[in-house]
Amino acid sequence: MLKDVIAITGGDGKIASSIVERYLKDGSKVIAIDRKENTEKKQFLSNPNYEYYQADVTDVKQLIEIKNKIEKKEGKITHLISAAGCPMKTEIRGLEEVTIEDIDESIKLNLNAHIYCTKIFLPLLEKETSKNKSIIMISSVNALKGFDLPAYSAGKAGIFGFMNAISKELAKKQIRINVISPGTTVTEEEIAMRR
Repeated sequence: MLKDVIAITGGDGKIASSIVERYLKDGSKVIAIDRKENTEKKQFLSNPNYEYYQADVTDVKQLIEIKNKIEKKEGKITHLISAAGCPMKTEIRGLEEVTIEDIDESIKLNLNAHIYCTKIFLPLLEKETSKNKSIIMISSVNALKGFDLPAYSAGKAGIFGFMNAISKELAKKQIRINVISPGTTVTEEEIAMRR
């Protein structure tokens, strides 16, 4: 019997794939959601407890489609890990250089998407009858201290406000909610953006 059913956004990313690996080792069902068409983590594909869905977490319609597929196949989830996020290319150079379009995209990915995922996947968490259910949102140290990236930092800080706003509501449903703020994990894509 599976211990947990985990849905994780940004599931093919650097931080999230470490989380995926850990839960798979524990025998949990892991549903990774990422905008990439195919997972780069081929080692997971042979595990029968691993599923991969391509979706853009800023697209509500796509998220609802994924939620419906999970509901049909699994019936519920026990944990939601909202890990998708990254800075936009032009904000690497600060406020003067960031474009208005990138500000909008950054807030949509680094804040709105966490709110969308929580709202859309909440009914699946409510179907779990035990008290072992949670939402974890991945913020950033940038939310707490100034390391440039203005829109990214604002979005990641907003996650804390969102968590505080809904924590009492979720407590009544026996759902824990936490925000984690890791330090910088530089990806190959970010290295290329800085050149």
